[in-house]
Amino acid sequence: MVVQTPPPSPPELETEAGVIEDARARQRRHRIIGLALLAAAAVAVWLIIGMGGGGSGGAGTGRNPLGQPSGSSSGPAHASQGNPFPGAPTTQAHGYGVEDGVCPLAAPNRYLPVRSGCVTVRGVDISGDGRPDLVLIYSTLTHRHVGGASFPGAPAYLRRDYYAKQAMLRVVQPDGAIATVPITFATHPINSKTTETTAAKAAALASIGHFSDRPANEIFLEVFRTSSGAGAVGYSLYHGRLVSAGLEFDYGGDSADQQGFDCVPGNPPRIIQRVYQLIHGIKLSGQTIYGLWRETVTTYAWHGPRLGKIAQVTSTRRLAPSDKAAAGCT
Repeated sequence: MVVQTPPPSPPELETEAGVIEDARARQRRHRIIGLALLAAAAVAVWLIIGMGGGGSGGAGTGRNPLGQPSGSSSGPAHASQGNPFPGAPTTQAHGYGVEDGVCPLAAPNRYLPVRSGCVTVRGVDISGDGRPDLVLIYSTLTHRHVGGASFPGAPAYLRRDYYAKQAMLRVVQPDGAIATVPITFATHPINSKTTETTAAKAAALASIGHFSDRPANEIFLEVFRTSSGAGAVGYSLYHGRLVSAGLEFDYGGDSADQQGFDCVPGNPPRIIQRVYQLIHGIKLSGQTIYGLWRETVTTYAWHGPRLGKIAQVTSTRRLAPSDKAAAGCT
């Protein structure tokens, strides 16, 4: 019996078969490495989800998605390495709407509700933990454009703006906690001893600083402005909620009435409001009349996040009145 041995493969076929086998081996190695990487990624995702779920809200604290106005609450974790507020909006150009109550529409943003305008943004510690918080001042807007029957003489630069409904203050902390409050101020109707609460249509930042004896900063917001001056209110973040200082301070004025306020350190820290009424003018110095004025000085002291009246003195003297806002409030 003769056993025939098959002829040897041509050299080029042997080389090609070796290359194919090497390629298949590499594919097997790549599949094994890929499966290992997928398994590691799945474990990492599971750990992240587990830690995120375990650290959410304490007793009495809900979880609230960013962009939904509400009271003090917490939002989803949104921190990233080196930036706790990724994608945060910036201060809106031409966004001052206090005097007219109209605002340009802001671009959609996860930190703002839909149809927001007159947006001012700051990064500063409001909670007192030493980390910057995201401070957002904005207005919710109607769908009504400026102009037409409601504002027939509207200048061209306002005709793309919308009427504001309500000014809002929002503070977002690095851990995702959110506090939001509608901005209001107290008014004193003429010939009335009562005080009325008025909703601000738009607000602007007047000052942020350490005014009280608390470790955190307070916020002063301009809430109205007329030809005779402007007014500001203060807010603090207290136990996770934004709390009004309870008073409105005036500054600016005209030729017959002037007002201003400033912060004074001490124990307790105080805010002094000065109101001037012209009795007899002598000469004009810049925009201020030097003459005989009736000056009423009212002193308020901080008690936690609120201000209380502790003294008031009225006198008549010759002076050039000060109409500065938040002087010394740093």
